[in-house]
Amino acid sequence: MSSVDDRRSHYHQLLGTIDKNTGHGAPVMLRGGPLWSTIDYTPIDHTDAVRAMQAAIQNDHVRRWVDAEGRNRYGVTDAGIDAHPTITRPTYTSEDVSGLRRVIEVEAGRDDPEKAVIAWANRRISEVEG
Repeated sequence: MSSVDDRRSHYHQLLGTIDKNTGHGAPVMLRGGPLWSTIDYTPIDHTDAVRAMQAAIQNDHVRRWVDAEGRNRYGVTDAGIDAHPTITRPTYTSEDVSGLRRVIEVEAGRDDPEKAVIAWANRRISEVEG
């Protein structure tokens, strides 16, 4: 069983991994496959990483989105940025705005769009343009 400090460390490493692999020319939301491949090269056990992801989504620290191809993608939320000791704003740059707008476009085009995803992308755009 992991200690509280281990779980916190795994949680922060997961958030940091998502942040480091999104934006600034990288995809605006990290696909699940590359995320889990990256995590496999860390000391975090896969089971602990999955638990950390479930907690991060439940705590609204990570936004999970299903892209147009049906793949899970992940991005750190405002609460996740605030919860992490080293992630700073803005987490995206002007080169990411078109990708963020594409997320909005795809989600808004669905029969039952997830408003939280659209709001997340709009906040990221506002940080860049504001």
